[in-house]
Amino acid sequence: MESPKEGGVRGIVFDFAAKIAGKAIDQIEKGVTTCGEKVFEMRFNLEPVGSEVLESWRPEIDSIYYAARERGLEGVREIVGEDFCHEEHDAFVKEYLRSGQMDDQKWRLFAIGMFYLKNKKAGWDNFEDTVRKVVIGGDYSMENFLDPEEAVNCHEVANVVQHIAGNLYGIDGKVRIVRPYHRCFVTEDGEVVDPMVFPASGGLFFNEKAYFSFLEHVDVKSVLKGGGAFS
Repeated sequence: MESPKEGGVRGIVFDFAAKIAGKAIDQIEKGVTTCGEKVFEMRFNLEPVGSEVLESWRPEIDSIYYAARERGLEGVREIVGEDFCHEEHDAFVKEYLRSGQMDDQKWRLFAIGMFYLKNKKAGWDNFEDTVRKVVIGGDYSMENFLDPEEAVNCHEVANVVQHIAGNLYGIDGKVRIVRPYHRCFVTEDGEVVDPMVFPASGGLFFNEKAYFSFLEHVDVKSVLKGGGAFS
């Protein structure tokens, strides 16, 4: 039987992590478990934003929320901008917003995702930079997505969404590993928010089944290398 350090995705993770961290594979192994739960021991510190910053974001999030509820796609465009999604997604988003499944919490999550995408100035970390951040570590701010000189990865995106949802709107959930190289925010009610893979809906999926079905048609690793889905 092959060693878990030698074969499959796990082996690739070990080898790549060891290479960029400049450490022996045995050292890396201490921070790695099976892909379903934890790929790396998180070695970088993501500093949350304070309550004053969060409250300064609330008016814009609320404006997207009310625009979407009252005027649908056209209302969102007025707030977010004409190019917030591509033409081929228009019919989908219109149906999405008028589906009858959008309760108050889903509207809030949609608005949070759209707020993030509207204000994101940072680039997307590629796969190699993401792993380097995790393995080597460092201090990072949740506000980095506002800085054009920075780049952010899925762990940072998911934590910002979680922080806003929980602290501004009381929507509880967790950051979940869905691929060895990808994370998203999942609420306690099962909604998923992943602005990185589907900007057209603010990253909102009604449930995990819909999310994983979508991921079957999207190469998330290519998204990370290419700078975001549909970019």
